[in-house]
Amino acid sequence: MQELYLEALKKIRDGKSRKFKQSIDLVMNLKNMDMNKAENKIKLEFSLPHPTGKVKIIGFFADNLIPQVKQIENVRMIRRDEVESYRGKKKAMKKLASECYCFLSEAPIMPMVGKIFGQVLAPRGKMPKPIPPTISDPSKLIEINRNTIRVALKKAPVFQLSIGTEEMEDEKIIENIERVVSSFKEALPRGKEQLRNIMLKTTMGTPVTVNLNIKGKK
Repeated sequence: MQELYLEALKKIRDGKSRKFKQSIDLVMNLKNMDMNKAENKIKLEFSLPHPTGKVKIIGFFADNLIPQVKQIENVRMIRRDEVESYRGKKKAMKKLASECYCFLSEAPIMPMVGKIFGQVLAPRGKMPKPIPPTISDPSKLIEINRNTIRVALKKAPVFQLSIGTEEMEDEKIIENIERVVSSFKEALPRGKEQLRNIMLKTTMGTPVTVNLNIKGKK
């Protein structure tokens, strides 16, 4: 499969250049998936071997860890005394949810966070992950979550994900692709037989099909 990925990457890289750094997206179309059946409402969580190059803001509900968290780049910290100020302000909570890739929260304040933010974060699959307030360095957990992909198939048997940028090396992009594909194969009820096709595209480019016949390929 690596040769097929390389061929597709070459085609999309040869497309029209843009004045900004484009993302490289992986599109997976599935088949024989009745989305009305519970078994097909797949939820996945896995980490990519390489950062995608896209800045991801992490939301962090903090109390004891405020001194450590405020020093970490690309983190939107919400202090414990700020949480209550969001009560009833659904528009502000939606804005915060759209700005942050995912959320973490010190475990002791999770009940308060859930009570106020649950109505907005839960439907978006962004409820905070609890972490112990005694951890000495939260930066490692933040980076792990920054590179974690969360997928929820609900209405349509199709999935699109940014797996890098056009500035990334082919080898790193391919390793990210392989992680995504292998994770899906393991999660699908009938494995690779339910993969209709795989496509790659740049942000503004035309999708390029990697392989229309997945069956029998490794």
